[in-house]
Amino acid sequence: MYLRTIKQFNLLFDVSPVFNPAYDETTVAQRSLKAIEESKELALKKELDNYFINLRNQIQ
Repeated sequence: MYLRTIKQFNLLFDVSPVFNPAYDETTVAQRSLKAIEESKELALKKELDNYFINLRNQIQ
């Protein structure tokens, strides 16, 4: 579980889902921590793949 401590802020906004949204197109979704971690892992894998591809191209 992530824990954040807010030490200072200038503005505070209250954002929450509502039963009747202002716009019909409004949607709310929840992402799981696992999905976030998988997304980060995939981004890191792509970054490493690109790094090694560029390295291989420099050597050749």
